Amino acid sequence: MNKWIMRPKEVAHLYNPAFCSVALTTSVISYSNIRPEGMPLALSFIALPVLLNNKIEKKLPTSIRTSLASWIDNNTESRLLLQEIAISLKPFVQESILFSITHNWLSIDQSGNLITSQTARDINKFLRLFEEDNREIIRHAKFLGKWFATSGNTETVMALWGIRV
Repeated sequence: MNKWIMRPKEVAHLYNPAFCSVALTTSVISYSNIRPEGMPLALSFIALPVLLNNKIEKKLPTSIRTSLASWIDNNTESRLLLQEIAISLKPFVQESILFSITHNWLSIDQSGNLITSQTARDINKFLRLFEEDNREIIRHAKFLGKWFATSGNTETVMALWGIRV
């Protein structure tokens, strides 16, 4: 991982660990509203790449009534794109998790789940500071947490995306 000042401006803005922390925490809050045990750490390595890739993020459905399996069947290019980018974004996901833990936004429990004491109200405080594109990513982060929580266990979600553990 390059030092912050060595990163291209676009990379530094898009993969800013503070912004990614807000996005990831939003997903964890939404996931935890359905599954109180918290979001499995492994899902963060899918969630952030989905949210940070405009081509995938803009195609997400608007309702969790759309099953993940049927959406992926109809959006094979998004599945393939995630498989291409997931490895290259892994350092940014790790950096965001570490930032979140350091700033007490997230923690990892003994089961390997991401948990948070933050609330939707805490996230909403940040929304007004973001530009519209970033607010849209946070809205999708909320959706993605719910969607993953209702789509089966971690292995199922990862298998649907074509990601092996």
